[in-house]
Amino acid sequence: MKNQLPQRKNIRLSPEAHNGRIIHIIICTLEKTPLFANEDIAYSVKQQILDLSRLKQVKIYAYVIMPDHIHLLVSLGVWATPGDYLRDIKGNLSTFLRKKFDLRNIWQKGFYDHVMRKDEDLNSTVEYILNNPVRSGEVSHWSNYPWCGSDVFKI
Repeated sequence: MKNQLPQRKNIRLSPEAHNGRIIHIIICTLEKTPLFANEDIAYSVKQQILDLSRLKQVKIYAYVIMPDHIHLLVSLGVWATPGDYLRDIKGNLSTFLRKKFDLRNIWQKGFYDHVMRKDEDLNSTVEYILNNPVRSGEVSHWSNYPWCGSDVFKI
């Protein structure tokens, strides 16, 4: 018998683990390029994410589009996993941004995701996401930043 290498541990949860759960997702641009500092691009990205998510019945508890990354706090709707959702988001955005702005190689490979636990406070996580532009020095209050919001809460 040949020596076999150990199997790599799967770092993703099963699809069942995501059912009805709220997930914090972060996606970054390739090499942290500040593509979304351009207002036209940021506006387009915001609209594409909101339109696709609404179409697929994804609840967006909070979002922020920073110059080089995006935070989403979502409940996935029809998608089984964050990977399925992001494949559509990144794919649709890549196609749209290539056609409209001639942008290519937009995304860093992979993404960060965190399934919120029952003991974690939803409001604190929403505040953390919305205050991202404040912490980075973009604005003094998150309400002055045009690329953040919620589809669930009136903010």
